[in-house]
Amino acid sequence: MRAYAACEKPDIARNIFDKIPDKSVIFFNVMIRSYVNNHSYQKSLLLYMKMLCQGVRPDNYTHPCVLKACSGSENLQVGLQIHAAVIKVGHDLNLFVGNGLIAMYGKCDFLVEARRVLDEMPRRDVVSWNSMVAGYAQNGRFDDALEVCKEMGLSGLSHDAGTMASLSPAVTNTSHENVLFVKDMFSKLVKKCLVSWNVMIAVYVNNSMPAEAVDLFLQMEVHGVEPDGVTVASVLPACEIIKLSCKGSKGRDVGDADCRQIARGVLD
Repeated sequence: MRAYAACEKPDIARNIFDKIPDKSVIFFNVMIRSYVNNHSYQKSLLLYMKMLCQGVRPDNYTHPCVLKACSGSENLQVGLQIHAAVIKVGHDLNLFVGNGLIAMYGKCDFLVEARRVLDEMPRRDVVSWNSMVAGYAQNGRFDDALEVCKEMGLSGLSHDAGTMASLSPAVTNTSHENVLFVKDMFSKLVKKCLVSWNVMIAVYVNNSMPAEAVDLFLQMEVHGVEPDGVTVASVLPACEIIKLSCKGSKGRDVGDADCRQIARGVLD
């Protein structure tokens, strides 16, 4: 059953699950996780309800899974029920359950409650903070997301590629101080994934810094990072701005070479 679940075959895993006479919480957890990993959120929540009806007690592995299902389906109603249930059994103090609650409330635009969960957690890890960053970003609150990033740094935790990725839904114009903060955060990343580069380029473009955006794009090739459609869509307007601003400068368009290089990146 676990093997079929891992191979993204939840229907076969379910057939095996249904034939097991006495199902412990472990069997339910495997089946629920299989549904969640395959984005069958409604099925995972229905199975969770069946689990409760059969008197099987969820554990601290069950709740993060079903909370993820609530996040994926933006099912606040069931999420609230699960929150009440975890408080009743004391699982709300569990790190992974807390992270799941933050993500669920953030996805459902219940940001005050998400923040309350974060503040009340006895221990927070990078995922805790990134989930709160994502909550603000998903709801278009870029500056608030950055404030959480700053708090995260002050707490002693280092930002990672997940932090940068969490910002991506809401990149917009912001203060010069915030641009410098994101730049510093990006430069200190131990591992820079493609999304991290895209976010930094988008920050430059959205804050009228086209030269910096194009320069960062060109650095991607040096670092062996291949751009995608998001990268190119972000940087092309910056390239055009540079071309227009440099037209007529000593009879030479200094932006052409960079734009040709960007074009090659698109074609490749």
